[in-house]
Amino acid sequence: MTLGLRSRVKSWPIRRKLIANSLVTSSLALLLAGSLLIFFELRQTRLDVASELTSVAEMLGTNSTAPLTFNDRQAAGRTVSALRAIRRIAVAGIAKPDGSWFATYARSDQQGAPLPSSVGADGYHFEHGDMVLFRSLVVDGEKIGTVYLRSDMAEVIAKIQRYGILLTIVMIASSLVSLAVATILQRSIYGPVSHLATVSH
Repeated sequence: MTLGLRSRVKSWPIRRKLIANSLVTSSLALLLAGSLLIFFELRQTRLDVASELTSVAEMLGTNSTAPLTFNDRQAAGRTVSALRAIRRIAVAGIAKPDGSWFATYARSDQQGAPLPSSVGADGYHFEHGDMVLFRSLVVDGEKIGTVYLRSDMAEVIAKIQRYGILLTIVMIASSLVSLAVATILQRSIYGPVSHLATVSH
């Protein structure tokens, strides 16, 4: 199949080869630039989400210190319920030092979602397409609990999809412009070459 394609390309007239070369070159350059842009945007967006989750965990931890210290589950419940204001938070919880869940929260579309069977190490990681974060609560050198947050990446995925659609539109528009420019330029190049070939024969 590859050999057949090559033979067909070789049989093309110079005019078509010039246009094809212009289109392929501009399309590849644009595809490479767009792909790099999407890659770095995805990387930066992930870092932004991680930074946001870290800030939320710090706030949640600060507001949960007293409820954990005085074993006030109602206050802890009110604290985690405030996370409904942050749409990206799908599931959250405050765990006691023994790993049992002291207070939990689940977004309306995540009711019944399972919580981790054990508390993980501090930091964030990706799990089933979601970002998961654990942060220990330490008071006077003693660990009194752990904050757990799980954020879906729906907003990030939607953003990347928009970039992909935009890149496709730009590539199509660029190809049309390149085709028009190449057609004009090849006339100025092919005309004299064709005339020279005619004269030489």
